[in-house]
Amino acid sequence: MQSVTPTWQRVAPPGQPSEGLTQYGELAGGRRVLLARVQGKVYATQANCGHMRFPLGDGKLDGTILTCPLHKAQFDLTTGAAVKGPQIPFLIKGTKMGRGILSVAADPLQTYEVDEHTDGVYVRGRVAVQ
Repeated sequence: MQSVTPTWQRVAPPGQPSEGLTQYGELAGGRRVLLARVQGKVYATQANCGHMRFPLGDGKLDGTILTCPLHKAQFDLTTGAAVKGPQIPFLIKGTKMGRGILSVAADPLQTYEVDEHTDGVYVRGRVAVQ
């Protein structure tokens, strides 16, 4: 029988990502995580948006708030909470040029514990063990 146990896994070289930037790391089994460094601290979350699962690697960082590049949903890296829903443009019926913006909900991001060592950045992720 398999169980799922949290274990520390090296996901990036030392000092990565650079300040104010994001990059992907990979857990055992091929699952990607998104790493972001803000004021010297590294945060790790799931790699895809909580709305339509769009990759967050090109998202904009503003402090610990990450904005999805697709529909502009915003997430707090410290908790994974969605702080602003996706902004989806739509045409307003009965007008030629009218547009509106619909804000919908996004699931929070899964977050991971992070620990930096001289040999790299480690994330505590779940892996199946026999």
